[in-house]
Amino acid sequence: MSFELVAYDLLQKRIKESIITLIKSNNKKAKINPDKLEDSVKEVSEERQPQVMVLLKTMDLLDKSSLPNEEKARVLNAFAYYIREQIAISYGWISPERSNFYNSLTTSLDLTKNNSPNDQDLYAMYFALEEFLRTNVYNNADPIKGYLVEQSFAIEKYSAVKDIRDLVQKVSELKLKIIEEAEKLHLQQQKPKATKSSWFFGGSSSKEESNKPHEDSKAPVL
Repeated sequence: MSFELVAYDLLQKRIKESIITLIKSNNKKAKINPDKLEDSVKEVSEERQPQVMVLLKTMDLLDKSSLPNEEKARVLNAFAYYIREQIAISYGWISPERSNFYNSLTTSLDLTKNNSPNDQDLYAMYFALEEFLRTNVYNNADPIKGYLVEQSFAIEKYSAVKDIRDLVQKVSELKLKIIEEAEKLHLQQQKPKATKSSWFFGGSSSKEESNKPHEDSKAPVL
């Protein structure tokens, strides 16, 4: 099973539509400017506000970046999926499908049983997302060189650094899993395979031979 990234422009459109739907579900009379959705984010719940603002800021930064569209798609798919997973965690034992935003992100990402990210997909997605966040937090994306003067993700009740820490850990764990799986596969491939002749001749002849005394052997002394 593998995951097919949703094209950047299409996913951007879907996420904005999801945000508009979320705003209207909280306030049907809300005046919404599709080009300035951040002005209407106050209409959604306090829990969803930072998540919506992060996605809007991410799309704005990606639009202005020189990244190729495929990389933009990977980052946006990754962030949408990451936020969806955070929503699921927040629901604990209760089904996250009670969340309209969770469901809309599922639809936006085209997630199905046959189209879900595996470990290799998540490794590539989260690696790209962590790098994107570092690029917008630190000088030259390097924490050793300190923080950027302008913090693009200075969003109330959101910590980009917290997400960076979490993503670093996830990427590390995924990498180890991939290494372990590669090793298992390699060891399996090294095992000798039984030939067809062994199936027809090997089994019976070996048993017969084992029952015959060796010519040079002596009968045991009783």
